[in-house]
Amino acid sequence: MTRINVLRNTLTGLTLLIVIVNASADQGIGFVAGPTYGYGLGYNRHLNNGYGWQISGFPYVEEGNRNLNLGLTVFKTLHEGKSGRPFISLGASIHHQYEEWEEMPYWEGVPIPDSEPSQRLIKNIEETSILAVGPGVGLEWKFFENFTFSIGVPMAIFFESHKNRFEGRQNEDEFKFAIRPYPNVALMYRW
Repeated sequence: MTRINVLRNTLTGLTLLIVIVNASADQGIGFVAGPTYGYGLGYNRHLNNGYGWQISGFPYVEEGNRNLNLGLTVFKTLHEGKSGRPFISLGASIHHQYEEWEEMPYWEGVPIPDSEPSQRLIKNIEETSILAVGPGVGLEWKFFENFTFSIGVPMAIFFESHKNRFEGRQNEDEFKFAIRPYPNVALMYRW
């Protein structure tokens, strides 16, 4: 029975996706930043029925350091004017940061000679994941012919997980919950 439900839900989702993708729409690409928009490059579609969606993200990866970001927002236009529009939105983003480094141990009051060969490096890992989700309201202004700037204020609910792994010390895990009205902004080119 569960396989039938999964298959039915998958087919329903694909059908809705095809309808949304093929619907007549404006689209845009640009830069976004905010707790429920995510950070980085963004792509959005404004459907003729007043609804729309936006996806954004940007990876930064190098040896010992990762900073990954992904955001998804849906919105409803309340009124379309000549030079702008007010909208409501519901967005979610996840931000994951991982940092790994090595350091020489140091104990206060105990001198460590530079030439001592028995010293070893200690490996440290710090990892943070932040999920932000929430509804918001905003305004979008059109300027020139194809550019838009929008600002929205969500009631963002944050779930933060911090994990610290320091060799030779007790692991430090911390979970935080917060509600913060930080603004989202976007600068897009639409066609």
